[in-house]
Amino acid sequence: MDSHRRGLDPSVPDAASLAPLLSALTRHRPDALIAPSMWQTIETAAKRLPPTSEFGFECHLLSGGSRVDLVTRISRSDGSAAIMAGGNARYPLPTGLDAGKFWPHIIDLCARWCSSGTSPDFAFDALWLEFDAGDMLAGHTQPSVAFFYVDAAAARSARDTIADIVDRVLPAMREGARDDRLAGAIAACLDATAPKSRLSHIGIPLARGGTETRVCLRLPRETVGPGLAALGLGATADHIAGAMALLDASCHATLQLALTPGVALGFGLEIGSSSAAGWKTILACLHAGGLCTPVEAAAIAGWTSDPAALGGTFPWPPLGAGRLPANPRAAADAIAWRLPSHVKLSFPADRPVSAKAYLYAGCVWPRT
Repeated sequence: MDSHRRGLDPSVPDAASLAPLLSALTRHRPDALIAPSMWQTIETAAKRLPPTSEFGFECHLLSGGSRVDLVTRISRSDGSAAIMAGGNARYPLPTGLDAGKFWPHIIDLCARWCSSGTSPDFAFDALWLEFDAGDMLAGHTQPSVAFFYVDAAAARSARDTIADIVDRVLPAMREGARDDRLAGAIAACLDATAPKSRLSHIGIPLARGGTETRVCLRLPRETVGPGLAALGLGATADHIAGAMALLDASCHATLQLALTPGVALGFGLEIGSSSAAGWKTILACLHAGGLCTPVEAAAIAGWTSDPAALGGTFPWPPLGAGRLPANPRAAADAIAWRLPSHVKLSFPADRPVSAKAYLYAGCVWPRT
């Protein structure tokens, strides 16, 4: 594991930002997936973002490392939600973060999420924010997409979870009237893929534009083909079912749908594994389909902070949950971890299939 210890002056603007945590990974940058110039762009963006104990990189394959999106995970458990809410004097929000079209909504939602006066509690455990490469290259640090992790709440009651996200969360994130058809559309997707499907994330586009709602359903790999057919997306179902049959039993799949509120023709398929054997079959299928190069496949497999894990299983997160230190100066004491999360195959209605690799990272801090 990697431990970087260096003094930070909290008066420096990026001392209370994501930048010091990102720096713990600089020497591990996979050149085949993240080009030097792209990494510098991400570093610049990180100075304008609050810290979080988990983040990652969406690497567009076959791009020569020139197109990489940044992802950050906001949660109450690591203290990042309270920081995003502006409620931590030690971690002031970066200058200008409360401006723009989207940040004020995110800050306000986090403040309500962290408030003991909010009842009932929101039905999500984490908020993932994605920052597109094109926006970062243009000097804009606006979230392109937001995803709410609802797995635990949906396991208790999918109906209540859908209602909370549709009635309270989404209206707080974007302007516009509530779409009364949306809750029914999400429920219909679950019903069509029942009984094996599980609702994991609900997302919306922000700076990327668009009005669709993203719905992520976790499915056993052998039910992906039938699930697509049940959703009216059967044109590629047989081909995808054949590919899924080649994967190791440890592989898991998540179907990402775009609701308008009807099911759009384009969709995404996320595939990951908790074992080295599973990743070997995932990367072999990617390469066989012409969706990545051998060098890219090796770089994905090598994105691990514990080489011993390559021969076994991957706990998630590898070192347990991190919590941001009370003093930003202690951020430099972080012990960083790295792990491949999943690959996403995009099946747009009017373009060829493309793939992205999701490389996740995080930090924990030694107890003092």
